[in-house]
Amino acid sequence: VILVGHTNCGGAMACIEAAKSTAAKPDASSPLTRWLGPLTALVRSLDLSACSASEALNKVVEANIIKQVDNICKSEPITTAWADPDAKKVTVHGWMYDLAEGRIKEIIV
Repeated sequence: VILVGHTNCGGAMACIEAAKSTAAKPDASSPLTRWLGPLTALVRSLDLSACSASEALNKVVEANIIKQVDNICKSEPITTAWADPDAKKVTVHGWMYDLAEGRIKEIIV
């Protein structure tokens, strides 16, 4: 299983901005708000104060890759496969695709 995040992610940028906002919470009934809510919460848990905007964005994308790989590893299909000694070997990888350079970096989880 390969989970791939990418640099210059618009969703991550939106979550960084949402995490900075002190305004009232956005409409939780919006599908996009519900989809990005966990990433916005993850952004709030990170210390991005010493980072440039591009460094912060890359840090958020990388943290999200790590989080989502963890979620995949805890999912029922994966845990079931890992528990079965007769099943084919299943591995999970987290990658970050650099849009500008066209390169993939493996994120060690």
